[in-house]
Amino acid sequence: MADWQVHPSPGGHSFTNLRTQTVTNLWKGASHVPSTADTLGAWNEPAPTWWSRLWSAFRRWMKRRDEAPVETPPADGISRDVRPMLDRAATLGRSGQLDEALPILRAALARQEASAGDRHPSVATILNHLAAVLFARGEAAAGRPYLERALAIREGSLGPEHPEVASSLNNLAGLLCAEGNTAAARPLYERALAIREKVLPAGDLDLAASLNNLAEVLRSQDEYSAAKPLYFRALAVYESSLGKDHAMVASCQTNLAEVLRLSGDATRAQPLYEQALPVLEKSFDADHPAVASCLSGIAGCLRLRGRMAEAEPLYQRALGILERTAGPEHVDTASCLSRMSEMYRSMGRLPESRACAERALTIRIGTLGRKHPLVATSLVTLADLMHVDGQHAEAQALYEESLGIFSVTLGDDHPLVASCLDSLGELRLLQGDPRGARVYFERALDMFERTVGEDSIECALTLRNLAEAARAEGNLSAAVPAQRRAITLLSEILGTEHPDIAAAHTSLAESYCMQGDWLAAQPHCEAALSIFETVLGREHPDLAIGLSNLAGVLFAQGEFDSAKPLYERALAIRERTLGVHHPDVAANLSNLAEVYRAQGDLAGAQPLLQRALAIRGVVDDGKPGLPRWVN
Repeated sequence: MADWQVHPSPGGHSFTNLRTQTVTNLWKGASHVPSTADTLGAWNEPAPTWWSRLWSAFRRWMKRRDEAPVETPPADGISRDVRPMLDRAATLGRSGQLDEALPILRAALARQEASAGDRHPSVATILNHLAAVLFARGEAAAGRPYLERALAIREGSLGPEHPEVASSLNNLAGLLCAEGNTAAARPLYERALAIREKVLPAGDLDLAASLNNLAEVLRSQDEYSAAKPLYFRALAVYESSLGKDHAMVASCQTNLAEVLRLSGDATRAQPLYEQALPVLEKSFDADHPAVASCLSGIAGCLRLRGRMAEAEPLYQRALGILERTAGPEHVDTASCLSRMSEMYRSMGRLPESRACAERALTIRIGTLGRKHPLVATSLVTLADLMHVDGQHAEAQALYEESLGIFSVTLGDDHPLVASCLDSLGELRLLQGDPRGARVYFERALDMFERTVGEDSIECALTLRNLAEAARAEGNLSAAVPAQRRAITLLSEILGTEHPDIAAAHTSLAESYCMQGDWLAAQPHCEAALSIFETVLGREHPDLAIGLSNLAGVLFAQGEFDSAKPLYERALAIRERTLGVHHPDVAANLSNLAEVYRAQGDLAGAQPLLQRALAIRGVVDDGKPGLPRWVN
């Protein structure tokens, strides 16, 4: 009898900033497979991906049991008097009668043990089915001993490199992931993949499943560079075996798209989402949660590329689907609202961002209770908004409440606790207390190093914050090494072309500028600009920041002719994307005027200054100066 096997199920992911995404992965743990609300946007809850996938796999087994005649010779070792019991359990399971199926499977197990012995491989098969039913009932912990025993039986009776041993490893790893223990799941997936690569043909679907599952664990652990080649291999197998219009192919495409997007490669990720979308719509329907997830993925890519106006209707459509299918008060709906909150915050539409965040929080409190860790993630999202809006006292209270919830529910030494400490440090830094901020950052860094490792993305981001605090204290000798280490870590984890790496290069360049070392700053400004152009495109507002910063460094070195076209290009981008009356446009006009002044072209500088002053509503003092650094 065939074991139930876990293959990718349709789903998608959402975009948020890297810190938020990382913390989401830490919380969701096992939700490393495609899901209806993954990853889950702005601090969103783990969707029941392994739960639903394992149950789906069990249902496929039940369907096979329904199609197989009882007279089939017992090649799998199942006794003839046990087989009808399994058929009956499958029928009950298909109709959702899990409570009735469970005792039948237990009786079948006892009878098979009596007939074949308790170490026979056929016993392992029934143990796996029992675990699947318990999983479907929401009793994952109760199913774990069954899977562990099934693995031991198969290793002992079939040998350590048998395909059914790989199946048991795969299933046990899936349960561990569902419990949030991806660290324990990873070596099991690695071993399952090694067995399948050795004994199965290159185009086998179970091999593709192992590639996909290990890649998902790697992605959940932020090892994007290691995950990508596995996804590519899995996708190639699924496409060759199933054709490009199969739902499983679409699911693998969304997985690959997600890791590309998280690596900052929205340009390559978006077409994969777009290829998957019509397949999911055809395989299910236009109102299916998998479609909503894929729409969110496309919207996330558009958001990363600065195309907010195009992203917004896709998020709205995804929200509508979830409201109709899951319900307006469902946690998946809250997940989508959180993603929309992040989008509106990026657009500067803070009232709409806050409305989405508050509604998501209300849903979660209503469904999970005030003291649930996922409620704490929503509190952090709302605190972030208050932070941006200058409501520092209110933000601090929410951060501290979240910290308390995480400490009580997850323990005092948990990555989410460290993330709250990091957020409190950022708040202290913004309030002008770099010394107090440094204390929080140091605690967070120490906790991240213990819980997720010194080479983790969490450590890299906290190092960057710690460097900012050191710089604010005037301790550039401490800031620069921390910034350089952060760049190295981020590059190893994300690859060389990610917006967060561009931000790290920008921060290091600014430190060099504060030391007056313009020559050392220039290559980091150039690196940041190159990343912005590659990832964000030629019309993104952040590209204008990169252009202005490089122009400022060139200006400081007296390279006025090189600085001028960069400022002009930055100005054109800002006028198109931000509007001609935006404060950043005024700053750009002033910087460009300084270049004209330095070149002795006062006639060219005057109209630029007049426009800048009109926007600002101030009077020019006539004194030249260095262009403003933009971070």
